Amino acid sequence: MKKCFLSILILLASIQICQAFPEYLDGDRNYPAIDGHMGTGYFMDKNSIYVEMEVPPVYVLQVSCLCVADPDVSKVSDATILKFRIRYVDEKTPQMYMEGLNDEWIYVKPFGSYAESGVILPIGEAAFYTKFGRKFYGREPMYNDFFKENSEVFGEKFYERVRG
Repeated sequence: MKKCFLSILILLASIQICQAFPEYLDGDRNYPAIDGHMGTGYFMDKNSIYVEMEVPPVYVLQVSCLCVADPDVSKVSDATILKFRIRYVDEKTPQMYMEGLNDEWIYVKPFGSYAESGVILPIGEAAFYTKFGRKFYGREPMYNDFFKENSEVFGEKFYERVRG
């Protein structure tokens, strides 16, 4: 019962987040919403994706994320730009890493807390999907330690929005 209540609460919160932020920054489909947290909206810049390395099963992408304090009225010109370098190991068990401060690669859990994965998880997924046309963590349900079962990492609505 507790698990069911928690699932419903998370679902309602995610629906509220989707309603609270526009799907695209300033209505421009080149800037899809990839995350929202505490009143701040995060939008991927599709034009910024750069393939630094493509040697399957390893890929390295660079991507920019536009961060705005009031997504409902903000324009692209109001955004703070965050730049990320992301490494993907596309094997049976996919692994995503973000570049740390000292050039080390930090593992990004598919179901990590916001403190662990933050905006890097959705922008990493969105960048890979945009550049290569396939899902990374979202390609099949993965084991969720919290719920103790396999769960989707990202729903279809996420990918529809990223496609634009």
